[in-house]
Amino acid sequence: MDKISIQEALVSNFTVLIGAKAQGSQSTSAGITTICGDSSSASASDFAECLSEDATSMDVVCTMPSLEMNLDTKTKEALPSVGNHFSTSDEKPTMTATVLKATSETSENTSKMEEAAAQTLGNLTSWTKSTLVHAPPASSKSIAVSFSSLVAARMRAWTLLLLRHSLTTGNAASRSQLLSMLSSNIEITSTKTTFKTLPLPESAREHPKEADVILPLLFEAKLQICIQNKNDAVFLRAPGTVAGHFSKGNQPGVMKV
Repeated sequence: MDKISIQEALVSNFTVLIGAKAQGSQSTSAGITTICGDSSSASASDFAECLSEDATSMDVVCTMPSLEMNLDTKTKEALPSVGNHFSTSDEKPTMTATVLKATSETSENTSKMEEAAAQTLGNLTSWTKSTLVHAPPASSKSIAVSFSSLVAARMRAWTLLLLRHSLTTGNAASRSQLLSMLSSNIEITSTKTTFKTLPLPESAREHPKEADVILPLLFEAKLQICIQNKNDAVFLRAPGTVAGHFSKGNQPGVMKV
């Protein structure tokens, strides 16, 4: 194998190691249960086989999107918490007023939340050689928490819209069912993330590069989700690129990805 092929193989192997599978669950105060249990991911020695010996334990060897919403705690919630309401006046609001007020603000607030999430998901996080082993489970948990939070916001938004409709029809049975949906728990029982490199097109090999190796990347996540005791699998996929920088010395390993 020539030098470029060896470097591409090292970057590909490193990328595969960033993927992780996590199982288990932990309840949160927002009615969302996310994975927080056993995880299977690469060991420090696995990563060491791809990294250059020139990289010290404190050197940043990997920079990647956090996949975490990390919304400011001061950001207004898209919807009121179950049992609470948006204040409409100094007087105690009726259920009808509460639902109408909530649904009038639901679309705008939920959209703001999703826009903020889209921006923060791409925020970069850096890992040193000594902390790199924690990157796979961290990214797996982040994607689970982010996805479940967005699903919860969207589900509550549509439930309130349907609840508003039920108030005009006078269907007490449907209102009772919708109210139970507002308190439903969203559970992410397992998450598996994979990062897979793709062959670089021959037409792109001769183009100038800002790194020693740049390869197309495919990110995939498989989440097992449970809502109201109904289980389903959700698949997420996104394209990207991965860039690898190598030591200028005699060591063939990766210095940074």
